[in-house]
Amino acid sequence: YVAWALIKLDGHLLFMEREDRLRDGVPHFVLPGGRLNIHDLRSNLEGLKTSEYLKIIQCRSSQEALDSLPQALIRELEEELGLVSSEYSIGEGFRLDPFLKLEGAGASHAYTCYEISLFPITLNFDGFSRLSRLGKTEVGEKTLEKPPLNWFTLDEAARAQKGNKRAFIEAWQE
Repeated sequence: YVAWALIKLDGHLLFMEREDRLRDGVPHFVLPGGRLNIHDLRSNLEGLKTSEYLKIIQCRSSQEALDSLPQALIRELEEELGLVSSEYSIGEGFRLDPFLKLEGAGASHAYTCYEISLFPITLNFDGFSRLSRLGKTEVGEKTLEKPPLNWFTLDEAARAQKGNKRAFIEAWQE
């Protein structure tokens, strides 16, 4: 289960460089967001056993998992961009069809089903200010190592290409 943020400013969509950017043949830029984890489920569904949370995550098209994706997105936006929930609002999610992909190398392969939801994000002034300052260091301010951000035009995003930068939008296109 994956929650991605659609952040559009001035006709450009925000993409981030992946953590695993050294993998050959894999597009290095993705939308902000990430995978649902057990902590996200616990935030939304209290009182279950760990085994019950694992069953939810491993079940295809689980409504409990889908309902917990906004919690995953809130966590991921704070981890990746430093945005706190008071700096934006999350719009209604758009669920993509399940994306099936064979991944791996050598003798290690996995057939993975990605359940992806896209959420429009509306920044308020504080959120806009935070994004505009990312990558800039202020005196006395603690800096976190952040992946490089890239703003793709809508045409570049549709082509999944900006110069030599490739964006992962396969699941979106399919």
